[in-house]
Amino acid sequence: MRVFMISSCLLFSCLAKAVPTDLDKLVNRWVQLEQQISTLNANWRERKPLLEQQLQLLKAENKTLSAMMQDDTTHNDEIDERRLALLSQQTELEKTQNRLSSQLEKVQQLLIGIYPQLPPPLQQQWETELLVLDSLSENGERLEKQLYLLDSMQKYNQRIVTHQTSMTFENHMEVQVEQVFLGTSRGWYVSLDGRFWGSGHSSPSGWVWQAQPTSVNADALLDFVTAIKNVNQAKLVSLPIVLGSKQYEN
Repeated sequence: MRVFMISSCLLFSCLAKAVPTDLDKLVNRWVQLEQQISTLNANWRERKPLLEQQLQLLKAENKTLSAMMQDDTTHNDEIDERRLALLSQQTELEKTQNRLSSQLEKVQQLLIGIYPQLPPPLQQQWETELLVLDSLSENGERLEKQLYLLDSMQKYNQRIVTHQTSMTFENHMEVQVEQVFLGTSRGWYVSLDGRFWGSGHSSPSGWVWQAQPTSVNADALLDFVTAIKNVNQAKLVSLPIVLGSKQYEN
């Protein structure tokens, strides 16, 4: 309406000053201007709801995108925190594995040092197991094998063990003997005919056999072997046992 009034005033002013020949031109321009204004208003009224709807959609989309970006940021932060926690756990686990590897290596060297001091039958058992142990790389497998070796030594210490084998004597003579071991520190041997006998003990340099010691005789050893193998025929047998630097009879 304002546009119409301004246009009318302008038109009347122009009409007051214009000559009759220009009147038709001014009227035509006024009519065209009014038509353009009317068309613009109609277009605006038609497009306004659509534009408002598009604006609302854009606002909603912007809100959704902002929320998604916020969620991504939060999610990324959680992932980063979890990654850092896992890295920390991995570092601690690697330190523990390194400490365990160091301890297992010390135990393995200890077992290798003990090996030659064991009774010969137990040495034979350990020889294969130590080769297997040396080939293992996983800490869990190494620990399991070391515990097995220590357990076998403990069980050996809890019983009397007899073992039949051949021993080489002077002039390279091989003789079948019965060996008897009291734990892992003491042992004796005697040939079935009683011609060869002796005792053995564990020492820092390895297992040592002593042939025909004066402190024990073949008959006592044969009786000892018989008593172990045949409990019904068992009888009291006296054998020397060395503890430290002193010798006792048992």
